[in-house]
Amino acid sequence: AIHEPIRTCWTADGLVVDSERAKAEVPWRMFVNYRQNRHLFLVYRSPILFHIVPKRLLEAGDEERLRDIVRRKLGRAR
Repeated sequence: AIHEPIRTCWTADGLVVDSERAKAEVPWRMFVNYRQNRHLFLVYRSPILFHIVPKRLLEAGDEERLRDIVRRKLGRAR
């Protein structure tokens, strides 16, 4: 269902997205770009397909850790 909670986490290997019904482990090599503003990160798998990571849901220090890993894996945001 579209309204069920979705959990997103990241590792050195990639992004993990799971819910009660499914789990997806997406390696960093599958992503092409990322963007961020003061409210969220968008991590792109193509120019029109992206994962949204709201910053308000991140724990202390996670914003900087996520920014560091996407910069290492994807380069600077374009």
